[in-house]
Amino acid sequence: MKPYEIIKINTGRRVLVVKHPFNPEADPTLSGDDFDIIFIDTPDVSYAEFRYFMAWFSPITSFKCQLKPIFLTRMFIEDPAKLLPLFDGFALSPHDETVQNRSEQILDFIETIGVAPMVREVASDTDFFARIAQHRLVRGENEFTASSLPAYKKGISDYYAACVEMQVYKGLPTHPNDVYLREFVTGLKERGLVQRVKFLHRVHLCPSCKGAHLLFAESCTKCDSTYLTQEDMIHHFRCANIAPESDYLQDGKLVCPKCKRVLRHIGIDYDRPAKVSVCQDCSSTIMRPAMTVSCTDCENITVPRLLTPYDIYEYTFTHMGKQAVFNYIVNPIIDSSID
Repeated sequence: MKPYEIIKINTGRRVLVVKHPFNPEADPTLSGDDFDIIFIDTPDVSYAEFRYFMAWFSPITSFKCQLKPIFLTRMFIEDPAKLLPLFDGFALSPHDETVQNRSEQILDFIETIGVAPMVREVASDTDFFARIAQHRLVRGENEFTASSLPAYKKGISDYYAACVEMQVYKGLPTHPNDVYLREFVTGLKERGLVQRVKFLHRVHLCPSCKGAHLLFAESCTKCDSTYLTQEDMIHHFRCANIAPESDYLQDGKLVCPKCKRVLRHIGIDYDRPAKVSVCQDCSSTIMRPAMTVSCTDCENITVPRLLTPYDIYEYTFTHMGKQAVFNYIVNPIIDSSID
């Protein structure tokens, strides 16, 4: 029994209805010319099987499925927001108007523009991003960013982040590093293929790998440890001693470490003028801790002043840029965007 069937809907388009996971590229009886739309029937499909579906039926990397509309019968609940860019919609049946109307928009656009078909495997970051750019443009998304940070991903970067989430494209890291995406967009901008629309936000990047996934932590100015606790400083009025509260604590009482008197009443015997950080590794008392930055991509540890600032912009394709993307395979103008 075949894991799929091909049916015709009212618009005359042929729909590949997939019932069970299989690799379309490995099926010699199935041609990319046999179907126009992909409909994955997922009610009884596990999330693990679903990942196989998307790896095999990717409109970016599959020759037979390239750029074709793809629909599901349901969304998986694990993390739907991250996965939404991978699909063109959800419907109970391939005969639903949602499938027909959205598919016609996409397929008519592809046929009218004459997008160059993929004639080689996606073998480089340039290939990958160019195919994503084609995918988003034929779906009417002209605006995009070069950042997959959740608050700023859009267009190309949104689809890229979803692909990485599903591990569709072999060789990409589990957590997207935007280095090649930024280089790709920079190459497009330098050639007049895209233009800035507006400034969105300034972020700071790891000086080692240029990743944006950074963790900031206060650290000891003496030994660089991040094992700090915060304590109240206590000022003993009688002898003017000022020290962390832990220096005063003896058997549950506050005893001045300088004059050995017991402190009983705040505001009369003592006050708490400030808080300090105490290093649990070297016991240093620190009024103003340093800041340590750890990169979760390459594990480099640095300081804020050495981070590389990067401005996130929203871009749009110029007319020349759209033509270059649509004719990517035969037009070398984008091939040189990334060395």
